[in-house]
Amino acid sequence: MIAWPWYLVSAGIVLIIIGFFMTTLSRLSSRPPYIDPKMSNKEIKRVLSKSQKTPIGNIVILFGLSVVFVSMVWRLVLSFLSYMPPGR
Repeated sequence: MIAWPWYLVSAGIVLIIIGFFMTTLSRLSSRPPYIDPKMSNKEIKRVLSKSQKTPIGNIVILFGLSVVFVSMVWRLVLSFLSYMPPGR
């Protein structure tokens, strides 16, 4: 039970690193959207909406940061409770 917050911190850091690499690799493989003057409005809208989607790497990074935050809050609560007098 004592080590769980530390496991959460390490898991969160690993998730942040994985998300960083996923985002970097997706940016390397992507190219700017190509819009031809002959394209219809529907096609232009589809191409632009596809280029504006949130990469999965950003979601993994956000999840990793939230795991680290939960671990920090958990450790703060445990340290606060250790200073409370037992029983009232």
